[in-house]
Amino acid sequence: MLWASDSTYAKLDVGHGSRGKTLEFIQRKSGSDRNVWLTDSIPAPATLGERVWLRLTSNGTQVTASYSVNGTSFVALGQPVLLSSVPATKIGPFALRGATSAQEIAGVFDWFQWKPTAAELAAC
Repeated sequence: MLWASDSTYAKLDVGHGSRGKTLEFIQRKSGSDRNVWLTDSIPAPATLGERVWLRLTSNGTQVTASYSVNGTSFVALGQPVLLSSVPATKIGPFALRGATSAQEIAGVFDWFQWKPTAAELAAC
């Protein structure tokens, strides 16, 4: 997740809702979601097992999302997000239940990797 505030962020996730298990790259800007079915949100592929790799990549202007079922071959997901539209102040994994009374389950993350350039690391 690239998080600026509760009303402005971009998130890449595996979700489960009324349409079943999905993969999503959603942008929330000023409280409104950009979520186009079959573009930003897709049904999880039949090959999606218990392990999935999610990747956000930036060229310095925009962020793109992709996923993999094997950790090697990645498939693009959703529309790019302009970095200027999500002035990210925080980055990291997330888990949420949403507005439901369903039983809460624990989110599990094996690892998180950030690869800054030398200049980005020095500026941090």
